[in-house]
Order: sequence, then structure tokens, then C-alpha cells
Amino acid sequence: MKKTLTVVTALILSANLFAQGIEFEHGTFADALAKAKRENKMVFMDCYTTWCGPCKALANNVFPQKEVGDYFNANYINVKMDMEKGEGPDLLKRYGVKGFPTLLYLDAAGNVLYKRVGGGSPADIIADAKLAADPTERMDYIKTKYDGGDRSKAIVTKYIGLLRKNYLQEELKAVGSEYINSLTKEDLLDTDNFKAYCSVGGELGSDKFEYVKTNKKKFVHLSNEEQVNNFIMMSYYNGLRSAAEGDDITKLDEVVKAFKAEYPNPQYHATVDQMYDVFYLNNKEFDKWFQGKETALKALETNNEQYVQTVIRTAYQVATDPCFKWEEGAYEKAIEWLNKGISKNEKPLTEYFCLAMIYKNQGNKEQALKNAGLYKEAMIEQGKDIDQRSESFIKSVEAM
Repeated sequence: MKKTLTVVTALILSANLFAQGIEFEHGTFADALAKAKRENKMVFMDCYTTWCGPCKALANNVFPQKEVGDYFNANYINVKMDMEKGEGPDLLKRYGVKGFPTLLYLDAAGNVLYKRVGGGSPADIIADAKLAADPTERMDYIKTKYDGGDRSKAIVTKYIGLLRKNYLQEELKAVGSEYINSLTKEDLLDTDNFKAYCSVGGELGSDKFEYVKTNKKKFVHLSNEEQVNNFIMMSYYNGLRSAAEGDDITKLDEVVKAFKAEYPNPQYHATVDQMYDVFYLNNKEFDKWFQGKETALKALETNNEQYVQTVIRTAYQVATDPCFKWEEGAYEKAIEWLNKGISKNEKPLTEYFCLAMIYKNQGNKEQALKNAGLYKEAMIEQGKDIDQRSESFIKSVEAM
């Protein structure tokens, strides 16, 4: 009897711990809005997909936290919407959701008051929820002030932060660059200014970027080591990306050399390889692109798991990037890789989907249908659900 009571008590405690997080509604979106109106609250909506890693991190590590639940349950009507099922696709269009997760803070009429694209820590999410409730912290207010000519530090740094959270990259670059250019390098030793600089990213070789590197300890004390390290890394990444999207291979070589000097660890070689891939594709040097892929796959011959993962990523790129449509032999090479990947995989799955895509691109309905069927069979055998994107693709093959 005592043992039974102990088990029951443990189950009750577990249930209570689980219930400490955000309590999400289970009705329709309209139901949530109606409840928000009745209770004079805002609506918090988590726009997610089942395949999104950061979405899962929020669901597993952030939303169940007691402090998060305490704030959201008291101040919001909370809903989760899979953007690929049920009401999700319509809400995705209605709110222009382009990245996952997208966290929307709405009024009871369904108007967006605040938005964040991407995950964050419990503290980040709570801070956003508090800002969303303050009209002077919202995008419409800050943008109106900025467009009206207000270039005060308070307004501009808030605007930069909101543009980053909303993933409005072009606006962020324009507003952020203008503000950062107006500062001296010493001005960066201000918390808000440095946050703005981190949001925009540094330009390799510039006085401000070198100043941060030279005075790294000061900036770590100003913020934290992780933020400073991420800033430096992202600045190098942006520099690599910019050079890779150009047409001067010597410029890319120079940035790669500087990057390797800063980060000699071999784990970063994949980043460098990725940038050369981008350069070769942008400049239609397909022979060099395929040569690089062949070299990478050859190095993975004895590691079946990594070989298969690399094949899938590469073949998917060939299948989805229109530039390969006109390159003779590109699809055939990808098919060859995928078939070899299947031979190295005890439970092939995504390989079939990639093959179906490529055969569809070739106009080969018979092979596209065959591999789409093999993909569905493998999904069923492995106990997985077929998402809406896959279903839509399979229907498009059937309609060929």
C-alpha cells in the first residue's frame, strides 16, 4: 500500500511540474481571440513546424519552465499552431510567416503587436512578452518615431533590436550601418551601442572590428564572452559570405586565410568548403563544385552515416537549385550518389525523396513515382508521419 501511494504521489508531482509551464489552448484560433477579448488579454501564438529544431527546443526547454508559465498564463491567451496542418497554412499566409519559429503577440482582434523570429532563453522570451505589452516598445511606434526623423540612441538601438528579432535583414543592414557609421570606435564601449553593433555585424579589417578584437576583455566585461565570441565569428562568416557571393576568387582566398588564422581548428573547414561551393555556383564553375563534392565524399567512404548525410544534403541541393537544370550530367551525378548512399544505409528514407525530386526535374514520371512510393513505404515502416510538404510533392508527381 505504501509503495502504491509513493508511486501515485510521484505521478502527481510529475504532472504538477509539467503543468508549471505555458498552458496552451486547444480550440480554434477564433476561440483564442474570443477568450482574449473576454479576459482583456493579448494572444501569444507559437508558429512552428514539426521538423524545426529551434521550435522543438522552445517546446521542450523553454515553454515548460515555471517562470515562463507563470508570466504567460497570467497575461496571455496562449496558442500553438503547426504551420503545415489544420489552420496553420491559412495563418501562415495571413501573418506572412517565413521562418520558424515565429512568435507572435496579438491583440484580441488578431493584429500583430510584436514579433520575434527564432528561439531564445526563458529570460529572452519573458522579456519579449513584457515588451509586447508596452505600446512604446512595439515596432509600429518605434518605426514611426524613426521615420519621423528621431535618431536618438534610445530609438535607433530599439529599432535595430526589433529589426533583428523580426529577421528584417535588409532594413537591419540599412538602419544599423547608418547608426554604427555615426559612432566612434570608443562609442562601442556602451552596452546598447555594442548590442546594436552585434546585431549588424562587423566589417572585417575595419577600425571598429579591430578595436573590438584588440579590446576583447573590455567588451566581455561589458556584455559576456559568448556574445563577443559570437560577434567575431559572425563577422568572419559575413565576410566570407560576401566574398563568396562576389566574382573575385583572390578576395575569397584572402578572407579564408584570415579566418583560418583566427580559427585554425579543423572543425571550421566545413564553413570554408561551403563558401567555395557558393562561389563556384554563383560563378557557374560547376566542374569545380562537383570536384569538391567528390573529394568530400571520398574522404567519408569509411563512415557510412556521414557519407549518407552528405549525399542527401548535396543531392537535395542539386534537386532544388534551378542552376543545375542546365548543367549537363548534374542530375545523373546526383542519382549516382544517392544510389550509393542507399547501398550504405540499412534504412534508407530521404534518399528516395531526393531521387523522386530529381526524376521529376528530368520529366521521368515513372521513376519519380517509383521513388515517391518507396519513400512513403519507408516512412510507414519507420513509424513516421508524412508531412504536408511531402504529400503536396507526391501529388505533384502523380499529376505529371
